[in-house]
Amino acid sequence: MNRALKTQMGVALLFMGLTLFGAKASAVTFNVSDAAEFQAALTTAGSNGGDDEVVLAPGTYGGNFKYTAGESAALNIRAGGDGEERAVLDGELRAYVLKIVPGCYRVDLSLERMDIINGKSEEAGGGSGLCLRGWCVLVRFLECEAQSGEAQVEQDEQELSDFKEGRH
Repeated sequence: MNRALKTQMGVALLFMGLTLFGAKASAVTFNVSDAAEFQAALTTAGSNGGDDEVVLAPGTYGGNFKYTAGESAALNIRAGGDGEERAVLDGELRAYVLKIVPGCYRVDLSLERMDIINGKSEEAGGGSGLCLRGWCVLVRFLECEAQSGEAQVEQDEQELSDFKEGRH
């Protein structure tokens, strides 16, 4: 093989590698209709290389959901439907409802048309439905409501007071 051809092949392989592995992925929308699909979407969104939106079919999603960031990204979780319908995240009084673990990454979290209910925590200061771990989480609530579970909500009260009092 001549030298020019080797050089051209090397440049082509380098370009393909940078294109496939170096570019940040575009936003992904996950449409989910049950708790298992919701957790799978959160797991994938945590490290898929881009901003994400999770659209929940209106209804109740029972469980304890966790998003662990593997990158800095925006995550929008909202109820689908005609704008009047809502999605309910129900912790079933077992643990947190939705836990966001940013690690060393920035997470811009947006929750829209959601009810977060029945969270429970054994941790000092109690807990509520939304559990934020770390300092790099920006949360925006749009048409959301929260209902306390068994736990005393003390530590989170100041941070989420406007949300809990309906001033969102």
